[in-house]
This record gives sequence, structure tokens and C-alpha cells, in this order.
Amino acid sequence: MKLKQDPKTFYGQKRLILNLLTLVFVTMLMGLELNLGYAKATDCVFSIGKSSTRCKHRPVSRFAIKGIRLEVPALLTQSVWTASAIDLGESVYTDQQPGRLSYEPRNAFNAQARLGLNIDTLDKFSALVRFSLHYEQDFISGFFRGGESNVDALALPMSQNPEYNAIRKAYARLMLSPFFIVSAGRMTSHWGLGLLANDGAHGWTPKSAYFGDPRGGDRVNRVMLSSMISSRSRTMLSVAFDQVDSDDILQNDDEAQQVVLAAIYGYGKARSLGAYMVLRDQDSPQMIDGEKRNKKTQVKVFDVYAKDRWKLTKGLKLHAELEAVFIQGTTTLAPSPESPKSDVLQFALASKIKLQGRHSGAILDFVYATGDQNFDDGSQNAFKADPNYELGLLMFRHVIASHTGRGPVTASDPNLVGKPNEDLDRFPTRGSVSNTIAVFPKAWYRLYSGLEVYGGPLMAWGEVPLADPRNTRFNGGYPVNLLGGQGGRYLGTEFDLGLRFLVNLSKVTQLTLGFEGAYFVPGNAFDSDQNMDNVYGGRFIAQARF
Repeated sequence: MKLKQDPKTFYGQKRLILNLLTLVFVTMLMGLELNLGYAKATDCVFSIGKSSTRCKHRPVSRFAIKGIRLEVPALLTQSVWTASAIDLGESVYTDQQPGRLSYEPRNAFNAQARLGLNIDTLDKFSALVRFSLHYEQDFISGFFRGGESNVDALALPMSQNPEYNAIRKAYARLMLSPFFIVSAGRMTSHWGLGLLANDGAHGWTPKSAYFGDPRGGDRVNRVMLSSMISSRSRTMLSVAFDQVDSDDILQNDDEAQQVVLAAIYGYGKARSLGAYMVLRDQDSPQMIDGEKRNKKTQVKVFDVYAKDRWKLTKGLKLHAELEAVFIQGTTTLAPSPESPKSDVLQFALASKIKLQGRHSGAILDFVYATGDQNFDDGSQNAFKADPNYELGLLMFRHVIASHTGRGPVTASDPNLVGKPNEDLDRFPTRGSVSNTIAVFPKAWYRLYSGLEVYGGPLMAWGEVPLADPRNTRFNGGYPVNLLGGQGGRYLGTEFDLGLRFLVNLSKVTQLTLGFEGAYFVPGNAFDSDQNMDNVYGGRFIAQARF
């Protein structure tokens, strides 16, 4: 029997292959032209450790033409994920298989191919006038193969939903002295630790002990005016209007506009303090029972970020960062019969303290994020961090994402609940850090120049008990988890260990290889009649920058 291939899948794969071949071909051409000049710099080949500072990575095509700088940076990343089974509780009527279910994904492949273009006049025309153009595109970003599972759920951790040909940047910037800077076009958005606004470009770096492999990122069509009102204190003020193209809040056909106000004291310095305010208006058009509805979300966001650095001894430094987010507003999403309109009140706090030596160091991450255990009280309190703000490997990104992804399916069982609640697709965390008080102490050690090992235990508690929509409703509104138990608040302990090797193959080629593994021991928040098994998994990462 001859199997038929879905035309959309076939042409999508063909388009991906052509795009990747184009990217590789362009990179090779630039490399042939430029590597001749770098070939003589033999001290940069396999440069690691102290010598690598002499050949800091630069884009493959950075060059100048009559005082105008051009560069075409490229990034290729491939990671392979594997994870053990995750208990998802009892099946419901709509499931194909009866009995106890578990999420057992196949090994999954997560790719990223990124190409950019930057043109900068520098001081070509005047020291006070500078013009630049920026372009960046992801040809592919996300899981594209593997991750299949027989369980019915929404937004499972390894589900295939790659993004193709996403334009991340396409904007122009004009600087008339530091006191007047105007930018317009498609941009990425990032602030502070990336708790709320995250551009998906802040991954692992040496001495960071960060378990991160970002994808996607927040993208906006923005017009922004900035001014350095004090060059001595480096105080920067900015105002912007955004048409949001993509972020973790937008889903389906949502549209959002926002006004952004920001102030930073100590811009570009080791010690700085910034405040960020957003006025967001979001429309969510829907078709419900044959009737068109436009649900509105209007919120105010206040985000404060601070960082500082102290030199303790000659080879020892202390770094500290803190970000606090407060969200207030209203929404008609996820209404209940008692509350067609809900108040939005959410809070999150994240901090990072780093003790950094020459060959070893320690890091302490702390996160507090509000949760929601009552779905009918007319208040939405669950803060969801940006998915690219990663905390460990399994607890939030896999276990809780799987449980909340299963929630909309069980809550939609027609034999038990009749008409399902609206907007259940907003319930899954999709890998975000949410409803938690988490502490993550880590340490790193440089085994050899360019080779680092890092790890530590992630311990987390729920800000409120875990609550499954269906089971909680059956229990009269008192929180019950997906497994059917009234558990405590301790989410569990996750033991993480990573190994990364970074090498500069030349001035223009930087290679990073890594492996990260984790072992998760569930806490009493997952208690039920049947104890949940421990979960283990990991990923291999290979990344090349040109």
C-alpha cells in the first residue's frame, strides 16, 4: 500500500530545505571571501581560555566600505530532547485508551536557523549623526521532528509547532547625538532578566550556569523615540507605540497594541536602575455558538529592574540582578456565569545573585510568581513568565506544562460537564514559570579552557495549591490536582547537571557543544491515590555562530 503524503507537509519540508540550503550557501560564500584574511591568524584557531579574548567572535562578514560597516551574522542551533513518562491521571470519555494515562514523547528535535544583516554609518557623515539598518530572520525555530505522543492534550512540551521564516528585525534607527534617537520597524523586545519581555536571544554563556536554549521571542512593530537626557549619569528615556506581532500572550487571531514608557539610570553601565510601564489593549475575536464575539483585555504593566556589581578581591566579583513585575487590569477572557468580566491582578519577582571567580563560581536564582486556585471568583491571578525565561529543565517546562496542557481536555468532557468553559486554551502554562516560589542554587567549574560543568538542585513550592479545572469544580471549588488528589504546596526537587564546551574555530566561527540532564522528584503537590513516578530527561545541544 502506498502512503500518501500531506501536500502541506511536503511543501513545508521542501521550503525548509531550500531555505536552509540558501543559508548555508550564503554563509559559505562569505566565508570563502573572508577566511583567507583570517587564515594567517593561526593563534585564533581552536582558541580557548585566555587566548580566546584576542579573537573574540565576530560575524563572518563584518567589513567596512568607505566608512560604512556591514555585517551578516548567522546562527545555527540543533538540540535533541528526551524525557521519561509523565503521569497524567485517569482517562476521560473522549480518550481513545481507557485507564491511567501518561505522556511518553518520542525523542524530539528542536532547530534554529537565523540570519541577520546590519548596516551602520558609524561616524561617516558626522560624529553627531548616525544611521543604521537592521534585519534578522529565523528560517526555522522550534520542534520540527519527533515528540509524538498518543495522549490528547494541548501545547505539550515537545509537540511539533515550528515557526518558519519569522522576521525578527526589520527596522531603521537614526541617532542625532545621544539626545535624539528614533527607531521604526519590526523589533524584538527584551527587558531586564526577561521575566516578562524576552527576545529569545539570551541563552547560555560562559560562567552563567544557565540551563537555557531559547527559541522565538517577543516581536513588535514599533515606533520609538529615545533620549539620553543626562550623559553623565547615563539616564535614558524612551517612549514607544507597538503593534504586537508575536509574544507568549497572543494566541490564535489575537491582536494587541501597547504604549511603552521606559526610563533607565546608568544605561549601559554595570550599575543601573530601570522602570518600564506598558499600557496594553488586546482583542481576541472568537466565534461562539455561531455568534461573533470580541473579547477584550486591558492591562497596565509595571516592571522594575536593577543590577549592580562589586569587586570583592582581585579574582572575585559579586553580581546582583532583580526584576519585579506587577500587572493590573480587566479581561473578558475565560468568563464564568458569575463573572463575565474578570479583574487581572498578578505579581512576579525574580532575582539572580552571582559570585564569580576565575575558574569557578556560584549562582542563586529566586522566583516568586502568583498562582490561581479559584476559576470562578472573577479574578485572574496566575502570572506566567515568558517561556524563554527558563528555570531548570523538567519541572516547569515538561511536568507542569504537561499537566496544565491536559487540563483543557478533561474539562471539556461532554459526558461530565456538558458545555465546556470558554477559553480553556489559555489555561496551559506552555512551559512558563508560574504559580511558584522557587530557589535554584547552582555552581559552575571550569574543567579545562572552554569546558565548564554546572548544576544544582531546583526546589519549588506552589504559591497556591495545584488546581485542575475539572477536578476542582467537582470538588466544590476546592483545589484538586490533575491526578485527583488534594496535595500540598511543595512541587518537588529537580537535580540539574550540565556540561558545555565552547571553542573559537577561527575569528569568525564559534562552536558550542553541550549536554544537560535532570532528575525530578515530585513533591506533595502531586499527591494522589497513586504516587507519581520520578521524571528524568535531558538534551544535547550543538550551536554554531558565524
